[in-house]
Amino acid sequence: MLLLWASAAFSGEPARLVYSSATDFTKISVTLKKADNPDPAPVEVSVTLSPAAKARTRAITLLAYQQYLTLYVDGYRLNTAKVHSQLGGEFIFSAPRALVNQWMVQFSDEANGS
Repeated sequence: MLLLWASAAFSGEPARLVYSSATDFTKISVTLKKADNPDPAPVEVSVTLSPAAKARTRAITLLAYQQYLTLYVDGYRLNTAKVHSQLGGEFIFSAPRALVNQWMVQFSDEANGS
């Protein structure tokens, strides 16, 4: 699987980091509103990665150093940016409210045993 990521990183296409919130994130924190932007369309999300996701992220960002990488979470394409350093086990990104709303339903159902 890592070879697939590596070949994408060197093909001229951005490398891809693909996460599933259910398995790859051990902690998700969201900031819905800030004083300097009281109603932002995107939501600031801080995540902590599972050990497997952390290892995958470190490997992919090392291979994609100084190249472009696209971040996907639960099927949403969130961002493409140039990799300036290796990512670790925690980071922050912007997500659409629709994704955060999806998480609220998903994780509420899980907490209720549905």
